[in-house]
Amino acid sequence: MLFDYFIQYKEKYPSALKLVLVGQAFMTIPDHLDVIQAGFVDETLKISLLKGAKALIIPSLHESLSMVTLESFAYGIPVIANEKCEVLKDHVNHSQGGLLFSDYNSFENAIQQILAQNSHSMAEKGQSYIEQNYTWDKVLARFTKAVDYVVGSV
Repeated sequence: MLFDYFIQYKEKYPSALKLVLVGQAFMTIPDHLDVIQAGFVDETLKISLLKGAKALIIPSLHESLSMVTLESFAYGIPVIANEKCEVLKDHVNHSQGGLLFSDYNSFENAIQQILAQNSHSMAEKGQSYIEQNYTWDKVLARFTKAVDYVVGSV
């Protein structure tokens, strides 16, 4: 779906925009000039690629937390996520740090919106979401509360 949508977008809006894929490919990657397969990269390069991105696109239907979404928000990178994945939808809706898509038209609109406007507001909201919910002190406090609840229930 992502490849089809991206290639369709590029046909409609020719530009220097690239889709950069990081990590192991579990599917055939189309041979397209604007689709770059980086493969596995070290953490430093991954962060550099992320910080240099206009947005992170996540087409996944199944995520349990999505660390890369949280990393993107932490670095102030907007996320364009599949609206059909409840976890991603919740992150985007609660943070207001990105946009959702459910079909080609909403994908196109999300890309156009990210490219046409200053995404500084989305970046700040994503970073604020991380600070309010996913810093170590916040996560450890929730974990401690959950453990105390379980121990107190036994």
